[in-house]
Amino acid sequence: MILHGDSDKTVPVEQSQLLHERYQKAGLESELHIIEGAGHGGTVFSDEERYQLIKAFLDQHLVE
Repeated sequence: MILHGDSDKTVPVEQSQLLHERYQKAGLESELHIIEGAGHGGTVFSDEERYQLIKAFLDQHLVE
C-alpha cells in the first residue's frame, strides 16, 4: 500500500505512481492512494479513513 500526498514538495507523486506500476508489473498486489491536498507526511496520513484503508489492506494480505 502506497499513500502519497498530491501536494508533496519533497517527493513527486509520480515516484509513487511509478513504484505502484512496477509492483503490478512484477505481479505484486499494490494499492496507491493519493491524498488530495496532502504534503509530505502529517496527520492526514493517520486519520480514521487511512487507518481503515491500511487495516483492510493488512487484513487481506497478512496470514495469521
